[in-house]
Amino acid sequence: MVAADTKDAEKAYLIAARTERWERVKPFSSPGHDDVAEGARLIHDFAVALMCLSPRPGDRVLDLGAGSCWASEWLRRFNVRTVSLDIATDMLRIGRERLGADAWIAAGDLERLPLADASVDHAVCLNAFHHVPDGRAALAEVHRVLRPGGRLVLSEPGRGHAQAETSIDAVSACGVQERDVLVSAVVRDCVAAGFARVAIKPLVHSVPWFEIDAERWARWERYAAERRPLRAGKRAMRAVAEGLGVGKQTTAFEDTIGMELVRIVKAATEHHPIVVGTKGP
Repeated sequence: MVAADTKDAEKAYLIAARTERWERVKPFSSPGHDDVAEGARLIHDFAVALMCLSPRPGDRVLDLGAGSCWASEWLRRFNVRTVSLDIATDMLRIGRERLGADAWIAAGDLERLPLADASVDHAVCLNAFHHVPDGRAALAEVHRVLRPGGRLVLSEPGRGHAQAETSIDAVSACGVQERDVLVSAVVRDCVAAGFARVAIKPLVHSVPWFEIDAERWARWERYAAERRPLRAGKRAMRAVAEGLGVGKQTTAFEDTIGMELVRIVKAATEHHPIVVGTKGP
């Protein structure tokens, strides 16, 4: 499917997907529907984006792929000025009703932003970047319209999103693009677009399937309380023992917990990457 087709599909998505009732109350549930999981994720993403941006009252934040403008509405409650941009005018009509007549709302393509150079303080894109056909072009445009020192926060579905049942249904029924946003690729594209600093936020996820029991927590506490010289001494003794051929020692606790946490955090980050790009200098 060519890019033009997917963009036309985005413009018609509200009617094709029949989601107007939800868009009017997003991220909360519309009457008679169970949207707790999706709503919780959106609220979490907004909170993370807000902390990453740290906007000051009066800052102008560009809400990219704003849709029905729920994130813009929440940003304005923190005394932040917003520019809400989306390719779908029917979505923006709902946004106008949510935000009022004084809101700055623009219909436009993320790959060709209808904004002047250095015209916004920060930008945020919550779960919309994966619909953009040319992500690198969009990032270059965001970099252009940001003021020096401005930040972009991207929070997107990651590895496996395109293969999810809901994504397959959306492509089949509505013709929109549903792609994975891969961490390494989006970081490279941010650098290529000119961002002076690009950071991955790996420890902001709620990972409900990971838990520890009381015994494991007690081990964590004991390890955290150990002084550094003692930990280093234990590691040195294990290395000497193995070097002398005494035998393979049991895996160090710090190695076990370190690998466990790396695997968990890596999987969570790949599943839902959050990347922050800062414009120089």
